[in-house]
Amino acid sequence: MKSFKLMFIIMVLTTSIFADKAQVEGFVERFYVTVLDRNSEESGLNYWTNGLLSGKEAGADIARGFIFSGEFTNQATTNNEFLNVLYRAFFNREPDDAGLKAWIDYLDRGRGRDFILNGFLYSQEFYNLCAEYGIEPTERNPNKDYVPVDDNTTVTPVENNTTVTPIKDSTITLKIKKTGQTLSYIDFDDGYYQKGVEPSYTRNSAIDTVTDNLRGLMWQDNLEAKTVTKPWLTEEQAKICEANIQNCNDTSGDTATTYCSDLTIGEYEDWRLPTVKELLDVADFTGSNSNFNNNSDYSYISSSKYIDYSTLYISNVTLFNYMGASKSYSYVSNLNAVRCVRDISTNTKLSNDFTRGATTGIVTDNNTGLQWQDASINQNGVDANTAIEYCESFELSGYDDWRLPNINEIQTIYDFKNRSLFNVFENITINNGLITSTKAGINNGNYIYEYYNSIYGVYYATSSVICVRN
Repeated sequence: MKSFKLMFIIMVLTTSIFADKAQVEGFVERFYVTVLDRNSEESGLNYWTNGLLSGKEAGADIARGFIFSGEFTNQATTNNEFLNVLYRAFFNREPDDAGLKAWIDYLDRGRGRDFILNGFLYSQEFYNLCAEYGIEPTERNPNKDYVPVDDNTTVTPVENNTTVTPIKDSTITLKIKKTGQTLSYIDFDDGYYQKGVEPSYTRNSAIDTVTDNLRGLMWQDNLEAKTVTKPWLTEEQAKICEANIQNCNDTSGDTATTYCSDLTIGEYEDWRLPTVKELLDVADFTGSNSNFNNNSDYSYISSSKYIDYSTLYISNVTLFNYMGASKSYSYVSNLNAVRCVRDISTNTKLSNDFTRGATTGIVTDNNTGLQWQDASINQNGVDANTAIEYCESFELSGYDDWRLPNINEIQTIYDFKNRSLFNVFENITINNGLITSTKAGINNGNYIYEYYNSIYGVYYATSSVICVRN
């Protein structure tokens, strides 16, 4: 039955006599067959088809959804099996020997599967496949050049201009998630622009995990994620840490780090404590729609720490409540909720790769494609409304399309370890945090980023401003 259905899909592709919806359904169905090795269910087929038809999803989004779904990852495919699936799903053919060997060499040298997937997503063969189905394949990074591969050309991942060059780490566009704010409280705020891409999560109810398909992370979401509380250090180690701040790294004993390293969910044993940025990246800033089923009333502890006045603190994040998410800090022996995470892929994480224009006063984030103000003077001591007006009227280096960033965008330029913007920024001063265009929850002010070492919504606060453009 599956082979017959795949033949039907190929007929749709080659004859182009069906309506657009039928073609799109054929595109989705082929991923069920080639990736999951089964026919689609009606609800799933409709979900992905409607996403493509509405323009909310591109071909690459569908592909990632299937490749990083719990159903596929639970198959625990070998590297060879994984690559065979990619060739059939993205190129509609079997792998050539040279290409297969080259990709396996990459995997053997430690490259993540997401890196390999990007090489297929941005190839000309996949673009041609999507074009014949009449759908948008993906959005290429306008600041980067991709070396296409012609039809039927051997796909060999060599790092030069022969055949096809897979995307290097520095050329992967890191997708920033939308915050979830859909209401606009003032023109040009987060709800007005709604910048970013839709988050993509897959829940595995059999083992109570949630996979973040954009970041390649699997999150614990069983009952213990709601009930378990642990400290960073035991009471004994906390006293040693207090006496000498250089002796604060022994996280053994009944601690959050130990809990995650000892955790087993399903067949997975490689859990770890998340960073503060990873926690913020899955937080619900609207106070209305959690990404998890099991949420603690406690803040969730992170692995990120910082020193303030010779005292070590640990950053923690409240992922969900009616006031929106928030970030604060606690003493090393305080109890906090624990939600562990594990890595599925390695090239979709929040990271920094900046270029500063020597004369433009602009810092470009090479991962996200965003450009940031770094002029000699930035606005300080203003409220949210004034900050929005300031950025909307701001001009720099011939650009006048600046805006106030949302909270997810701001976090990509902030260095929590040093409690400042990354050092590529030379001229931005921060007083009382950085104001964002995102409103906190349903009854609060706009979020202030690192307002007295915390992140939360504050009414009538006056803070610093930095502007951004795409």
